Amino acid sequence: MIILKLGGSVITHKERYAALNEEALNSISVELADASPDSMVVVHGAGSFGHMLAGKYGLKHPEKGVNLSMGIAEVQRDVRTLNLHVLNSLISSGIPAVSIPPAVCAGLYNGSLSRMDMASFRKFLELGNAPVSFGDVVSDSVRGVSILSGDTIMEALAQEFHPEKAVFVLDVDGLLDRSPGEKGAVLYRELTPFELEDILKNKQLNSITRSAVVDITGSIKGKMESALRIARGGIDTYLVNGKVKGRLRDVLLNRPTISTRIKGETK
Repeated sequence: MIILKLGGSVITHKERYAALNEEALNSISVELADASPDSMVVVHGAGSFGHMLAGKYGLKHPEKGVNLSMGIAEVQRDVRTLNLHVLNSLISSGIPAVSIPPAVCAGLYNGSLSRMDMASFRKFLELGNAPVSFGDVVSDSVRGVSILSGDTIMEALAQEFHPEKAVFVLDVDGLLDRSPGEKGAVLYRELTPFELEDILKNKQLNSITRSAVVDITGSIKGKMESALRIARGGIDTYLVNGKVKGRLRDVLLNRPTISTRIKGETK
């Protein structure tokens, strides 16, 4: 079994509101179908279908007394529109994908995940389906609502199912020692959790991201912290560029390719 996070920067054009990157999405779907894992759970980010309006309405840290109902409605509508695009692409490639919206199975406490019902994921996996979830607006017992990120969902899935590998599909080659466009940037090809933890202490890591557009769920550092926690659970965790054809397939089939692997090691 694998769990896979499709970054919003890969499957959408994050600089334009609700703009799907259909070519990248369909390429990823074909590679997933070609690799034919015995079972999988797919999570996707919101990209330009979620971050812009969520930022506009302040849904990550709602202000008391502010009427958020329209913001909640619009963001949930948009992320479900993207989810439908993902489902259509996967199904067209022969993957029996089904949607599991977090708003109906998860809850937050002051921005942190407090509950996530895995029964639907487990049942659909038993039936041979590929559950697909996504970053979403979720009820929060302190804030009223907040944002549950796809990265956090990946952590919860890893803890529940302990998959063979976890894969983060990005718009960069993996974890670099500086910004992707900077001359001399070097890719970390393989890291232990201890080595990644040491890298995370470097505050400059916050700047290692290609996109300057709004991302309310956090920087690359936050994603790496999620990857670190997954790898510490003994799960090999990969960061791979989903915009370069063939690399995701190679990772899934254990072929050499350009990526970052964080070795699954428990303390």
